[in-house]
Amino acid sequence: MEVMYVKNNLNSYFINKNLIGFSGEINDLKILTNNLEHFDLNKKKKVKTYLGKTNEYLKPLGLGENLLNMKLENLGSTNYKLIMLIKTISIKPQMIILNNIEIGMNDRIANRLIRFIKSINSYYNIKIMVSSKNSIFLSKFVKDVLVMKKGIIKYQGSLMLAVKQNFLDKPAILKFVEMANLKGAALKDTFEEKELLKEIYRSVS
Repeated sequence: MEVMYVKNNLNSYFINKNLIGFSGEINDLKILTNNLEHFDLNKKKKVKTYLGKTNEYLKPLGLGENLLNMKLENLGSTNYKLIMLIKTISIKPQMIILNNIEIGMNDRIANRLIRFIKSINSYYNIKIMVSSKNSIFLSKFVKDVLVMKKGIIKYQGSLMLAVKQNFLDKPAILKFVEMANLKGAALKDTFEEKELLKEIYRSVS
């Protein structure tokens, strides 16, 4: 399930964290918190059955209210994930887990999701865990990450170092920086294209 939550009794590991980066499998996550839950929605029913006749969260996510009259079974996978997220927010859980939610999303929707999640995290004080193997996506939310494999914590700390030490796959942008630096470019590591362009401009000016 892409959207899960912990309603109550949050593991003490997460108490002092607001945005949490995680890379691993759901079974790994269950070792840290064994009370994961998710909604089983009846896909034959209309969206408004679960969200009401109007919903304040649709617009920030770029969704029209016409969606409320659609049956869940007729939604695309991305819109279904977003509806699940809105439904989960409505119960104000202690923590929401987004597991590989970015898969199948285009950049425009992903960017809206990122802004939305950060606002929800701040306004409602709901802790958000972003679980993904995509280091670029994780970097939009967090600077640190917890990496688990087969029930064992393999790494905990800087997301950038996790990538550079091969705990996560290295994205093309970091490979480019490494190759450029081998040729004397002296670029700083970054996950962001805009920052890379600034670095390139600085190095040649």
